Amino acid sequence: MSALAEVFVAHAREGTDAPPDLEERLRAAWQAGRAAWPAVDVAPEAFVRHVAERLPANVPIAEALAALHAGDLYLACGCTLGDAAAIEAFENDFIAEVSLYLRHRDTLPGFTDEVKQTLRERFLVSGGELVPRIAAYNGRGPLGGWLRIATTWAAIDMERASRRQGNADALGQQDIVATTVDPEIEYLRTRYAGELREAVQAALTATDAHDATILRLFFLQGMRAEEIAKIYRVVPRTVRMWIAQARAAILDETRRRLGDRLHLPDGEAQSLLRLLNQDLDTSILHLLGER
Repeated sequence: MSALAEVFVAHAREGTDAPPDLEERLRAAWQAGRAAWPAVDVAPEAFVRHVAERLPANVPIAEALAALHAGDLYLACGCTLGDAAAIEAFENDFIAEVSLYLRHRDTLPGFTDEVKQTLRERFLVSGGELVPRIAAYNGRGPLGGWLRIATTWAAIDMERASRRQGNADALGQQDIVATTVDPEIEYLRTRYAGELREAVQAALTATDAHDATILRLFFLQGMRAEEIAKIYRVVPRTVRMWIAQARAAILDETRRRLGDRLHLPDGEAQSLLRLLNQDLDTSILHLLGER
């Protein structure tokens, strides 16, 4: 096994089935990244380790490497390592785009600059022994799209904070919920529809037959709690408790699995789930029907 392949296997998940041309694939990915960002200096071994630690589970290595956004991941790797050229490139080519993502919002002067600074602090600054948050980017999608999502979350968080402080009118917001009905949210719904469905499906698969049946009777067949209670010989309050607990368990498991799939911190996975709430309920009902 050649040098880069050895680095990859040493840092990849256990049970990785390496293809015979792994060395060539890894070197090609590093070369693609270096070609995209020639001013950024990331050693091949460091990049390969970065890749190995972020490839998705249950996907053949050759397929995962073929789908990798190598150039974007190379830049993110450089930023994670604190390379000055990488950080400068991220600032010039990505942070600068934040103004475009926020151009339709009716906000106070300086709001965009505040969002940019928040993003710099969140994704480029390490805290203590923690690596910068850009290290969570895994190369499965374009880095620009990943930053766009982060921009949406940062803007909504800041608007909510301003609303709590009584400044919503100054921001021109009638209702903070209305800010979620915009192109950014539509982008999130389209971009992550597949991941959401897979997370819900996995969560429902983990749901025991009793809870799944209760949910199907209540949501799909339209039975009242009183009718279900007669079937199980319990009081209606017990049925309502079962429904609430089952739905909460599915939502919690969906959030956890969505966070694992997208390498998101728990809070951001929860935020994404809230933004996708309409699609979430639709997915639950549809998959309950299939099951």
